[in-house]
Amino acid sequence: MPSATATGIHDTANKLFALLALFVASCGADKIPLDKLYGDGYREFESGNLSAAKTLAEDGLRQAQETHQPGWTWAFEVLDAEVLVGQRQITAALGRLDAGLSADRPRDVVLARALMTRGYARCHAPDGDNAPTRARTDLEMAERIAEDLGNTRLVAEVTLRRGTCAALQADLVTAEAFFRTTMETAERQGFRLIEAKAAGNLGNLRINASEYDDAVRWLRRSEKLASGLTAGGLRARNLGRLGWCYYRLGDYERAIQVLSEAETLTQKLGYEGDRMVVLENLGQTLQRQGDYARASRSYARAATIARELEDQNEAAETLADIQTTRAALALERGNYDEAASRAEEALRIQTEHRFFTGRRPTTLLLGEIRERTLLLLGEIRERRGESSRAAALYNEVIGLPNVKPDMVWEAHAALARLYARDHRPAEAEAEYRKAFALMETSLARLLEVEHQLPFFSNLDRFYDDYVDFLVGQGRTDEALRVADESRARLLHERLQGTGSVPGHQIDYPRLARDSKALLLFYSTGIEKSFLWAITADGIQLIPLPGEKTLSALVSTYQQRILNSRDPLAEAAPEGAELYRLLVQPMAAAMTSAERVIVVSDGPLNPLNFDTLIVPGPHPHYLIEDAALARTPSLRLLQIENGSSPAHERSLLVFGDPVPPDPEFPVLPFAGKEVASISGLFKSGNRLVYSGQQATPTAYRDADPKRFTYLHLAAHAQANSVVPLDSAVVLSADASAYKLYARDVITVPLRAELVTLSTCRSAGTRTFSGEGLVGLSWAFLSAGAKRVVGGLWPVEDASTAELMTHLYRQLAAGVEPIAALRLAKLELLHSDTAYRKPYYWAPFVIYTSRLAPASRS
Repeated sequence: MPSATATGIHDTANKLFALLALFVASCGADKIPLDKLYGDGYREFESGNLSAAKTLAEDGLRQAQETHQPGWTWAFEVLDAEVLVGQRQITAALGRLDAGLSADRPRDVVLARALMTRGYARCHAPDGDNAPTRARTDLEMAERIAEDLGNTRLVAEVTLRRGTCAALQADLVTAEAFFRTTMETAERQGFRLIEAKAAGNLGNLRINASEYDDAVRWLRRSEKLASGLTAGGLRARNLGRLGWCYYRLGDYERAIQVLSEAETLTQKLGYEGDRMVVLENLGQTLQRQGDYARASRSYARAATIARELEDQNEAAETLADIQTTRAALALERGNYDEAASRAEEALRIQTEHRFFTGRRPTTLLLGEIRERTLLLLGEIRERRGESSRAAALYNEVIGLPNVKPDMVWEAHAALARLYARDHRPAEAEAEYRKAFALMETSLARLLEVEHQLPFFSNLDRFYDDYVDFLVGQGRTDEALRVADESRARLLHERLQGTGSVPGHQIDYPRLARDSKALLLFYSTGIEKSFLWAITADGIQLIPLPGEKTLSALVSTYQQRILNSRDPLAEAAPEGAELYRLLVQPMAAAMTSAERVIVVSDGPLNPLNFDTLIVPGPHPHYLIEDAALARTPSLRLLQIENGSSPAHERSLLVFGDPVPPDPEFPVLPFAGKEVASISGLFKSGNRLVYSGQQATPTAYRDADPKRFTYLHLAAHAQANSVVPLDSAVVLSADASAYKLYARDVITVPLRAELVTLSTCRSAGTRTFSGEGLVGLSWAFLSAGAKRVVGGLWPVEDASTAELMTHLYRQLAAGVEPIAALRLAKLELLHSDTAYRKPYYWAPFVIYTSRLAPASRS
């Protein structure tokens, strides 16, 4: 075949067709022309549909052989080999290419593709027989041929594969240089698919470096570049990588969603090697979430695929990891013998296949198997009381070369836990400090809020261990400080501009005295929980049951309320029991406090403490006794010196929007709510956007930081997977109709109060340490001093009445916490159905500021 000078695969096919037209014509009318088979085959290959590409390659090869056309036969052999490499059938691909390249071939595009494919296959082959050097020789020769032909696209493809080979050999600096060169060429020439692949590979490099936050940005860039292209294969790999990133960032709900999509797509495309790893990673994520049944099914499917793969190194990698995860399951169930047996088998497989000799694994899992196995085996030894053997394993992880930072801090934290159990407090303290220092280093590299949130949440379990250690040492006040500093870390940094100050001491009793409040700080754990009750006289530590007991009580009581029943009339035992556990020990101190500020945790986050039943001769709801508010962290609280004069109070209202979608019907009472609230303020002190005017753009343009109060009366849409995608549903403008939480945090506020008269605006997803995250969190993060948000879907008519009562109190000068309580009491004391908690209790107030004494 003569040399080809085209810039793409399809141009090559056209030249082949022009040269061999007479032969094609002789094939008969019932056969597809070879040039069409060739072009269609590469289109399917580039889109990632390997099964279809292989069928076309085999059809073309058969026709070319039947009609004795050696040029076409060779071209289809190369296409088939490229498909085989994509399917991880490395041996078969190398056999075909070695045979074909043994003949004397013209220096054309097909030869360049053959050399590129063989070089790429050798990168995936075992290290024996000098495979890396031979791979580099093939790729360099392919690049020279492509350059001589002036085929810029093929040069970019070769460079891309050279980058992947460098990454597989753990030469990440060289790999990045190749990928960036590929991107620059592809961007300059308009090769979007190649540019998208290079971006995806740069994301993969960030995963290797444990820079998961940055990896997500590169992978999303790849997705954006590939948008509109037929690129199922690229999307499948990007989804698998994204899912792994979300897992490592601790965003398990999102990881499950993305990995499930990746598993479906890899199965459809026939990417069995990638599907195996996606299933394994999905199993790990499900296991972390406690869904052991689904995790086991994922592991089983992954193991089945592994045993059928040609590449037994890759299969062994997954099988070793599955053994490790099964060992973890056995450990959780208390079967230490099984756990140890499986972990040791995993180590045996790793040693046999040399997973830790410097060469990177070929799958999306990207290693960490040995570190995780050693950590797990250390915990097994620890549980068995074999402290010295456990410590040796943890130290082995710390001493491994190129170990990832998160594995190192887990090892230090494990050592700290071990030393604490062995009553070696000084050594435990030293290890905790090392672990936290490494955590902070990793944290400083995260730039995106949506990744910082789950990362903080994932660290909370280490803080819980440290708090337990401090409590066990009798250092209860210090334990409170550590627990408090671990809460609302991200919110605190956004509001203060700085992180926690090492050694900074907060005078909690003075905070209680100055705020005229009883401060209740809850910390829940699997086996035990704590309440720190803080008054002007000091700090009291009260032990509480573990999360399972508390969660069962809260869930049962919440269901009673949501069914629109009257717990007080029914003498609901859960409401009284929750009061006995959570509040009664400090009931006497409550009588002298003007308000109660609660820092909730875990299963207590969805509970409105207002609804707890105070037992006695005259049972009543706790709201009768106190004005309650929440704060994400005590260190956020600041005492205000005074409140704004009444004539300076101003109101910004967004409400009663035009339904943008049938999913969000008209709220019949929203218009009345907007009118009644805005009527309480003078015309010069209010700005109202209703109907078609109430748009997301109008919110940004209104400069909301000018206003004392901000009120939104509309539908809301909560997103439990990506909380910052929660949104207030407004009227549609040219661009959109949703005011997203991620947009809210970018618009500064100084409001005394933001009221979200919407469903589930308090948030639907809890991040350990940060609490419920959603719209309320976003408005606090933007600078609002207080936010009223809803814990459950609200009823339109009762909400309108409650909000009118609230703003009457505010207009009269009552501070917001007391004003909300008085508004709720109006409904509670009515002779209507609104006396039930379902109607008055969905709303809670979150605060970072405490006003002076109330005028109520």
